[in-house]
Amino acid sequence: MTFFYYAPDGQVPQRPQPYATVITKNYLGDDRCDLDDPDANG
Repeated sequence: MTFFYYAPDGQVPQRPQPYATVITKNYLGDDRCDLDDPDANG
């Protein structure tokens, strides 16, 4: 997983929340994303 943070003033807050999360595979119990489908990766 990769997380992105948005801090326009350059100061990351002490307790930041991710701006975005990049998921590259299905995780255990994930039956919705279907990222392991060969047709999903173009």
